[in-house]
Amino acid sequence: MSDIADNGGYRGRLEKIVESLLPLTPPTTKRSKVIHDALWGSRLFYPWEVALLDTPLLQRLRQISQLGTAFLTYPSAVHNRFSHSLGVAILAGRLITRLKEKAEIDRQETLITQRDVYTVRLAGILHDIGHCFFSHCSEALLYDFRDQCYEDTRTKENFIKKPKPHEIIGYLILNTNHFRTYWEKFIAPQFAAEHCPDPHEISQLIIGVKPSNDKRFLQEIIAGPYDVDKLEYLYRDAKMAGLSISYDIERFFYKIKISNRDDGTRRLVMEEGGVRAVEQLIFSKMMLFSFVYHHQKILASDAVIINMLEELLLNGGNGHIKVEHYLDFLNYTDYDILSTAAEGPSDRFKLLRDRILTRDLPKRCFSMNREFIKDIGGDEIVGKAWVKLQKDALTSEGRRKLRERIINKIFEISSKKISEDKIFINIPKLPKLEESIKAPIEMANGEIKGMGDFQQIEGWQKTYDKKKFRGYFFGDEDVRGEASSAIQVVLQEDYNLVFDERAITEAKIHS
Repeated sequence: MSDIADNGGYRGRLEKIVESLLPLTPPTTKRSKVIHDALWGSRLFYPWEVALLDTPLLQRLRQISQLGTAFLTYPSAVHNRFSHSLGVAILAGRLITRLKEKAEIDRQETLITQRDVYTVRLAGILHDIGHCFFSHCSEALLYDFRDQCYEDTRTKENFIKKPKPHEIIGYLILNTNHFRTYWEKFIAPQFAAEHCPDPHEISQLIIGVKPSNDKRFLQEIIAGPYDVDKLEYLYRDAKMAGLSISYDIERFFYKIKISNRDDGTRRLVMEEGGVRAVEQLIFSKMMLFSFVYHHQKILASDAVIINMLEELLLNGGNGHIKVEHYLDFLNYTDYDILSTAAEGPSDRFKLLRDRILTRDLPKRCFSMNREFIKDIGGDEIVGKAWVKLQKDALTSEGRRKLRERIINKIFEISSKKISEDKIFINIPKLPKLEESIKAPIEMANGEIKGMGDFQQIEGWQKTYDKKKFRGYFFGDEDVRGEASSAIQVVLQEDYNLVFDERAITEAKIHS
């Protein structure tokens, strides 16, 4: 597809997509609304928030699963990006209100205005509008597009870190001319002038751009070591999957505060008495990676979805689901992709879709862990080869080449010709805890320390990498034996990585 390779005209394409998702018609209601959430109870949403929530731009999030294909493994994990966005808005409002109250009790100047309260709540509602079908499954294919947008944008914005694809797409949506028109026509008139948020400032909070020093804490409420996005999704994902993982969110809110630094910067910090609540939060994240995000069956079903979406990118100009550019992902939801009424672009697409609908998932034929690697050539050489394999497996091109090598090797070994959709690869990213290690803790004397000074978080990450983390090669039942042997040979020939018998036996025993 030529458009996929040429992203130069993406802004004009995005304008048209936003026009279709945000019609310039008056909101159906101009009143506040009470919405009941299973986690956070009955909460009030303001008229301007309801006006945005009721648009197709936000309503599409009801049909985008929060956890991709996790519902095939945890049947109750059917929650969506819409409910998560409501939760983030609720927690953002609670946190900033608590920060204001705490500062007033401590007789500390905060400069928190009503406009700030409205801004962070709206950022919570809008922070996931850039997500596409199956959430992180589709995001895995959007990094090339993200990189171009990042290069286009970073000269204008002071990024704290490189944003994820859905964050930069959300940023672009909020800065389209059409969104600004909708805002000025239907949203801004509902505010007193001094209280009206700015869509560009909201987009900066979402994408991770530093506000002015005295408002830095606003950005950290949405994206930082203590952000409400993380607080919400960890709690919701665990509850919806039916796992007994939790943290003391009330203590978290009571112990967090704004710290006024000597340079005039106002940052979010945790009081020393809140260290245990932070430990619980980090531990919950590690457990969710182990039980949910890196569960082998979820990685298997996600691998099928990713292959299906790659097919959509290659041949998406055909059928009812038309994808001629990465941004066309925004036009569809999980329901559209899985609907048998919608004609897919190819027979391969339909075959992969049917595998998801019938839960016909491939099985593990090779299970990889750093501990399974034989030390050939020294630890440094092995480490570099392991990292290279992980990087290759994170890109569509890298997975394609690796799969072709395995298929060809199977033919060499057994003279058996197999199709590309007999082998699937999913080597996920390790959970990142660097931000948690540096999470600021304020001592009673005002000294700031990092969370790593109170707990060996780096050790947790290393232990997870060595003991818990797995990367998988999956195969259909009729090729598992040949695939296991071929994978072992390819990894040795291409990466000089030799795995012991556990790589095969673990896959066979536990499938």
